[in-house]
Amino acid sequence: MSPRTKKQFEEIRKEKKSIIAETALRLFSEKGYHATTISEIAKKAKISKGLLYNYFDSKEKLLAEILQNFIIQMETLINPNMDDEITNAELESFFEMMIESMKTNREHWRILFQLTMQKGVISYIFSKNDIGNSAEKLMKLGYKYFADRFDNPQEELLLFRSVLKGLALIIVYTPEACPDDVLESFKKRLKDIFIKPKKTQK
Repeated sequence: MSPRTKKQFEEIRKEKKSIIAETALRLFSEKGYHATTISEIAKKAKISKGLLYNYFDSKEKLLAEILQNFIIQMETLINPNMDDEITNAELESFFEMMIESMKTNREHWRILFQLTMQKGVISYIFSKNDIGNSAEKLMKLGYKYFADRFDNPQEELLLFRSVLKGLALIIVYTPEACPDDVLESFKKRLKDIFIKPKKTQK
């Protein structure tokens, strides 16, 4: 058997990190972040505790990775070309992809909701430079979209976030309340409310 290449080692490392992070995410959700130990994560991920530490220095670093990945996922959905501006086409695509992701990955989203609702997790996000900066950048990106199109951007952004969060909770926890035909109509309603030309283009 020929020795593994550097690329193969990188792929193995990436896969292991993903398995550990997903395992940790599930345990943090089920037991709580503070109550979950590194030993439990390693056991559930079927690796040694020493190997886990080879990928993550601490449980805190694991939480940071999970939250950072979540923020990156959101930014990729809403601003895929990473040009620091959300266009109408990107927001329309975001509605489609976000709702589809919630429908097809309900368990993943449910776990993320349970994690972010735990005491101290949101404040932790903004206490860490890398995660806090990413979260703040995403919020500013959203604000800019609404400031370019609405006279009351702060209120519109709050409405946007509230509607999406409420919709997400319904799709994830009570999908029977959101049949496909209703969701299709609702997506159209979202687009009617939030997708507008820039004020200079009116």
